[in-house]
Amino acid sequence: MNRVLVLILSLVTMSGWGQTSEEMDNKVRLIWRDLDKNVKYRDEQISYHAQIFIGACNYEVLINDFPIDIYFGPANGASNGSHAINTTILKSGVQTWKIRVYPIHDRERIDGNPYDISRPLIEEGARVEFSVEALRFRDEGGVDILDNKVFAFSAPLVTSEKNGSNVFADAGKPYVEYSGTFIAKVPYELKGWSESVDLSKEKIEKLTEEVEGVYNKYRNWMQNRQLDKIAESKLNAEKERAQVLFYTRADNEQHTASFIKMAGQSGIQMLPIEKSKIKFYGNGRVIALERSDVLELPSLIGEYEENGRMRMRYLYIYFHRPNPGAPLEVIR
Repeated sequence: MNRVLVLILSLVTMSGWGQTSEEMDNKVRLIWRDLDKNVKYRDEQISYHAQIFIGACNYEVLINDFPIDIYFGPANGASNGSHAINTTILKSGVQTWKIRVYPIHDRERIDGNPYDISRPLIEEGARVEFSVEALRFRDEGGVDILDNKVFAFSAPLVTSEKNGSNVFADAGKPYVEYSGTFIAKVPYELKGWSESVDLSKEKIEKLTEEVEGVYNKYRNWMQNRQLDKIAESKLNAEKERAQVLFYTRADNEQHTASFIKMAGQSGIQMLPIEKSKIKFYGNGRVIALERSDVLELPSLIGEYEENGRMRMRYLYIYFHRPNPGAPLEVIR
């Protein structure tokens, strides 16, 4: 599941402040209406994508120590997809990549609640393939492949002594990590989290209290459909997103409309912020609160009923501290 590009919000249809849905939606449109106006270098746009094929294991894939794909749970098949990664690239030059491979996790219910329970070892059938390509999306539609071999990696296989078949070379281990670098050339340069405070060096008890407070604030905004609060708090992050994805006016309107559509889910009930743990990204400068029971889920989860079935919506959100002593702010 791609964790850098998913923005799924589901909230109640009426604002807690007595505003109609239309009034609230127009506030969001007003806050985000100019995201595309300051986008530079549109004629030089380049979009880097990671091609990921991983099977028979659980995993995390990170670019510049920022998550772009993650899966924990049963693994009966393989995950094969393309993930845009410009949101993790702040400037041209050397970019890092990392793939963490874990044993399969079985999803079990304990006291009626789901938990991911790890198997002891990575299995022989595991496979990991990863590559990066450079694309350009045409305004009139279509895609130009600028470089389909920016970088490529395949986890090593060995011949099984039992039957002569190819098996995962690191099978039988409880964890393995692969990492490396590739070169990206982008026309922009962003500050992002490059100069932010290293949160991993702060006192964990105080930081946990602060993070939980921030997540509860977002939980309440989501529950009460205060979309303008969310949109305003994400404005700087959305400006960076607009630049790295080279937004046009149409892109801006489509992104905003998608946000508003997802935010219109009626009957949402936000779950409490619980069973959570802090995760550090961006070499300690970015932080998120994630579930500790169902490992691939964020801590902002809402439930709603559709056609007699209970469904869930999630919000993945990442914070940084831009300066010492400053409050946490949304960065992605």
